[in-house]
Amino acid sequence: MSNIWPRLKSPFMEDVPRQNEKHDGQPVFDVVNRRERDVLGMVFWYRPWGRFCFRANSDQVIFSDDCLDALSAFCKALTKEARDDESVD
Repeated sequence: MSNIWPRLKSPFMEDVPRQNEKHDGQPVFDVVNRRERDVLGMVFWYRPWGRFCFRANSDQVIFSDDCLDALSAFCKALTKEARDDESVD
């Protein structure tokens, strides 16, 4: 994957790349609430499904439909870039 990756497009959340951390050779991103800066979860490459997925930090994390849409679009864009880059199996 190149050094320029897609970004999470949401007024409520942002992606924060974990420096020098990879999962199955792909970058890992924290998903952070813009207001309180709480880490809501992480986006990472999940090899069994062959795509980027989101894992919430807690069962107390609540998302609206537009936040879920933004997370989905972010995961899809990362997956597309990783597959286009041919750096995944």
